[in-house]
Amino acid sequence: MTLPIDPSTSFWRAHHLVCRLIVLTGMLAFLASCSSQAISRQDNVQWLGDQCAASLEAVVRELLSEAAVASARADKSSADLRADAYNAGLKTRYQEARLLLAMALREDLNRKPAPVQSDVVEDLSAIARIEIWRSKLGEASHLVDCGLRLSKEEQGPQVAGLRAQKAEIEISVRHLEQADFLLWQALQTLRHPEAKAVGNLVYALSLQANLRILQLESTASVERYDSIAAIYLEALTALDRDPDCPALCNTRAILKTGLAEVTRGPKERLVEAHRIAESALQEKLKLVGPTNDSIATSFQILAHINDRLGEHNKSLVLYRRALGLLLSAENERPEDAQAILSRIAEISEDAAAFCERARGPEGATEAIILYALSVEARQRMRRAGEALSERYQRDLTVAIEGPYRRLANLLVLAGRLPEAEQVLRLLKEEELAVVLRSGSSDPSLVSGTHEQAAEYSKLAAKSLKQWEDQVRLQAKRVSERSASDIARLEDLRRMENEERDDFARFVAALTPSPSSTLYAWVNLQSSRLGRATVEDPTSFGIQFIVEESGLGIVVVSKGHAKGFVQPNITASSLGDHVRRFRAALQYGGNADELACELWAELIKPVLPFLEEAKPDTLVISATGVLRYLPFAALKDPDGMYLVERYAVVSWADAGDGRAGAPRSPWSVAALGLKTSWGRFALLPGVEPELRAIVRKDENPQGLIPGNFWFDEDFDRNRFESVLEGDYNIVHVASHFKFNPGHQETSVLVMGKVGQMLSIRDMRAFDFSKVDLLTLSACETALGGGVANGFDVEGLSAVVLQKQGRRVIASLWKIGDASASAFMKHFYAKLAANPQMSFASALQKTQLQFLKAGTLTSESNEADGDLIGWTEPKYWAPFVLSGSWL
Repeated sequence: MTLPIDPSTSFWRAHHLVCRLIVLTGMLAFLASCSSQAISRQDNVQWLGDQCAASLEAVVRELLSEAAVASARADKSSADLRADAYNAGLKTRYQEARLLLAMALREDLNRKPAPVQSDVVEDLSAIARIEIWRSKLGEASHLVDCGLRLSKEEQGPQVAGLRAQKAEIEISVRHLEQADFLLWQALQTLRHPEAKAVGNLVYALSLQANLRILQLESTASVERYDSIAAIYLEALTALDRDPDCPALCNTRAILKTGLAEVTRGPKERLVEAHRIAESALQEKLKLVGPTNDSIATSFQILAHINDRLGEHNKSLVLYRRALGLLLSAENERPEDAQAILSRIAEISEDAAAFCERARGPEGATEAIILYALSVEARQRMRRAGEALSERYQRDLTVAIEGPYRRLANLLVLAGRLPEAEQVLRLLKEEELAVVLRSGSSDPSLVSGTHEQAAEYSKLAAKSLKQWEDQVRLQAKRVSERSASDIARLEDLRRMENEERDDFARFVAALTPSPSSTLYAWVNLQSSRLGRATVEDPTSFGIQFIVEESGLGIVVVSKGHAKGFVQPNITASSLGDHVRRFRAALQYGGNADELACELWAELIKPVLPFLEEAKPDTLVISATGVLRYLPFAALKDPDGMYLVERYAVVSWADAGDGRAGAPRSPWSVAALGLKTSWGRFALLPGVEPELRAIVRKDENPQGLIPGNFWFDEDFDRNRFESVLEGDYNIVHVASHFKFNPGHQETSVLVMGKVGQMLSIRDMRAFDFSKVDLLTLSACETALGGGVANGFDVEGLSAVVLQKQGRRVIASLWKIGDASASAFMKHFYAKLAANPQMSFASALQKTQLQFLKAGTLTSESNEADGDLIGWTEPKYWAPFVLSGSWL
């Protein structure tokens, strides 16, 4: 069955942005009708603290401190302040609107004899709306939560509007089930005839349609499209109740377009939508003028409609003008930079998707520039997310990672591999910043992409200036135009054609011509992975870029790279294979068949390069769901596991990128939990494991000199002390409890009863004197079931970011006895040959388990004690990250 639309199309993002404008009008128009009196000048935050969460007081105090200064210069009622905020919001002057609403909140909190609860709630809700526009989701969430607490058990339109706002925040971070329930609650109220809240009703319906579109990505059906069409029809009917509201002038056009998209109805529907959108643009021009960046949304809507009508050249011009407006606004209004950057990112992504789809090879080149604009805008926005809870930050990163990966794959296709590598590094920094709470070293892209984006921005600004002059002259009646006006209009029409030619020449000059040189080896020594393969010429890097349009692959050997994209291998198909493969390995199933399928998808495409390079070590740099995959257990058609041909290690983006470092004589500090406490089970294999590893006077049979501590002697202070330099190997055998999305409650269990060490705690430690940290615990490489896999960097990422050299951890729960045996055999190899690389020691241990019960070149007798652990579930999950030498 062919479904009517592609849920990833740019229209749905444009639709979501217009939803924001809808509610701004509905809410602020309601606020403007409220009356208020300014009786006292003493800020009544205590009342708010008594009524609501005290944690909100800091947010409110900041708002009120700004408002107090401004209030001294203005003598207005809260109703007047709301009306001014409404007008500022229409013109996208977000910081000004926020300040005016803060002043209104101050007036309402100081009302005597006591604040009116409903007025305060409306103020909080309106400020939250502005904070959402400014991409301050953390502050917005606090304000909405407080409004809901103040409203208590009430169920009127005011509470329904707050629930819709909360739903928008949840949608932004892809918490779709929570959003669905909140919208259901809101619409129960807003649909009532006496609700009389058209703005909030249309807002909630638009969000519900947006939510249904996002749900199509996982479950598409004709019934779902029918439900979306019904939502659009209901919203259009609601709009008829308030046809003259100025801020809703774009809404009818976007809803009409949505209805045409969903139903794939006659062309006349799109023509009608185009007429309405053109009329809305003219109304907006009268309301705010041609230089106001709110016009960008009108351009975006018209660009989409023209695209659907086959007017691709007109669409392209409109997208460029929209970006020109926003780029100019960013420079002119730094106080609103976060909201403007968000719009730049989203419209750039829409325009990039259009260029890819409609414009051939040159379209792909322009898409690279547009995605680069989006990524740079998001990099500069990162600080806006610092007020978010870790859960929201994590899920927001998942929601916006698509442009990074798409840009990387387009750069791979264009042979621009160093730039692709840096884009992926920026994405990893975004992801790891959630865990590490660290800042980005450089918010811009590599010079080539950055400079091209800057030049494109200049051309867009020039195009916009010519259009603005045209609008001013065309606003005059023909009879009122002077000879110079007529001459200027002719010049501007000629310049419009020249401007298109300038864009065409600029893009054409950057478009690679199809030739054999496009896929020649590219020098990648500027990247960390490239340098690492020079330092160790026996290594071979494979970088996987997982996205829905295809699998990007970059191979790196001796500092040079080649790249290509496998279009038939998508994120969703890979995700399904990886999940089923992991389940089959851990719990039983047809793992061999899945191992062969994954080998064909991931290793077969690079086989010619591997046969040419003949490496010893594969260094895997994965994104998305592939970070959950035990590559060592993939199987070729001859029935050989990947680990039988190569040592397999994980590339550590969080580390310093050096392949190796000078060795010191080994000394080990081993820490273990051997008894049970709380709900953590007894680990009987821990004591023999540590005694087999550590050699000391009272334990001469151990393998490596050092010391061990158990139970009560294994506490936080002991853990921190062994990092100070007396030992270059730290081995921890204990439980690790992951709580996905919460680094405070993802904890390493100490031996001392009641003590646990969280990932957040570990960020304070210095691991720079540690050559190897081994985490012989459950799921220490895996941070929980987040779909894009960046949690797999988990605890290992923290250690490497804090200058640890290398980490061994596991991808799933390991049995106590088999984990102990694996560690004993691994350290035995390091002790027997201190010059052996860590990658080789890991590989030989994995092979020893795999081939247990058979004679091998490693031993003249079979490893009979390992016969029960030959399956990959026992040896494949161990992952080496960091330096592999």
